[in-house]
Amino acid sequence: MADISDVEKAIVTKVSAALYPNGTSQPSIITAPCKVMRGWPVPKQLDTDLDTGILTISVFPMPMERNTTRFTTDLQTLNIPTPTITATISGQTITFAGTIGSTQNIGVTVGSWQSTSETVVYPATTSDTMTTVATGLAALLVGAGIAATSSGPVLTLPPSAIVTAAVGVFGTVWQEFKRQERAVMVSLWCPNPAMRDQAAPIIDLALVKNEHLLLPDGSGARMVYQRTMISDERQTLEIYRRDFVYMVEYGTNEITTYPQIISTIAITTT
Repeated sequence: MADISDVEKAIVTKVSAALYPNGTSQPSIITAPCKVMRGWPVPKQLDTDLDTGILTISVFPMPMERNTTRFTTDLQTLNIPTPTITATISGQTITFAGTIGSTQNIGVTVGSWQSTSETVVYPATTSDTMTTVATGLAALLVGAGIAATSSGPVLTLPPSAIVTAAVGVFGTVWQEFKRQERAVMVSLWCPNPAMRDQAAPIIDLALVKNEHLLLPDGSGARMVYQRTMISDERQTLEIYRRDFVYMVEYGTNEITTYPQIISTIAITTT
């Protein structure tokens, strides 16, 4: 779920990358130490940092906000991975092959012309092998009254049984409940005007070039420049400040994992 804190973190990441293009283990692009932080600076700590020549950049959400909800709240599919397990039917046997990179459901349906079908599903996890998959399905079928056996990755069903098999993955769906636009202020707190003049264009360009922010939950936010403000009223205290204000629009959403339907018949699981 995206939150204003996720927006702040994404902006902090962009600003940090602009100031430290070679990583924080190397000097900043302006050579002076830089501190990029969320929230409003603590005055005492800010004074200490300014005295030691540190540039502080604060990312602070402003009270300005409006509701921009306009999209449907219907579920939207984000991702349906491709199954990595195969089930090959030959007569009365099913041979399992492949790898298990993520949890997948393997379903087997057994029926005959004289009786109703019986479906069992085995939830294969990364600790399984094709042999344990076949063994687990055989045990489920035996528990359902069907004479099934397994040998290695091969599952054998009774003669004349009608056999089908399916593999289902777990996909992710996304649902947005509301959308908002919030003003975020990125402030430079500099010990001298030369540092401000050097750092401000770098940060300004880094922000304006990244109109679309990727948030931690996989959703996106749109960041649009609004205005710049310069504050020199505290020059006597050696604080030179510039503020960049951006309007950021993002959604409040939920991402959920759902299994694929591999059978519409009542199933038995472990």
